[in-house]
Amino acid sequence: GVVRYGAFGDLIQAASVCAGLKAQGYHVTLYSTPPATDILKHDPNIDRFYFQDKDQVPNHELSNFWRWHKKKYDKWVNLCESAEGTLLSIPGRVLHRLPPSLREQLTAVNYLEMQHRMADVPHKPKVKFFPTKEERIWAEGQRKHANEILVCWALAGSSVHKAWPWVDAVM
Repeated sequence: GVVRYGAFGDLIQAASVCAGLKAQGYHVTLYSTPPATDILKHDPNIDRFYFQDKDQVPNHELSNFWRWHKKKYDKWVNLCESAEGTLLSIPGRVLHRLPPSLREQLTAVNYLEMQHRMADVPHKPKVKFFPTKEERIWAEGQRKHANEILVCWALAGSSVHKAWPWVDAVM
């Protein structure tokens, strides 16, 4: 069982961990929330989805929920807050109040590598989108109408700290 709530980027990272577990021979069930799971519907490394609506289980009850479900699996990997609560310095949290040099020492870690370590799978990133036939045909059609060089920049973070003020200048 792998649990990771969040938006598209969070699920893309979790998919790499799922691929590592699948390579170790596990049947992988992913606990997550739509619509972010839409990008993983055709991922062959995920055998089953356990869908939950956002806040379906109140935050203060998640530990009990996870403890109950964990019993069903040989291995349980909880990736919730694997970046946000562990490596990202957010005002109001303990990590943010540490001296900058210590904070940098503790957080200068690749998010995906940390998640692979949490799952005890080798850090061999397998971040891949598995499109349907229809999606592939659509993309090929779009590509035919593009210039020789095509840039797709999709910055649509689910949190305020994911904004980058220089996007307009780069474009």
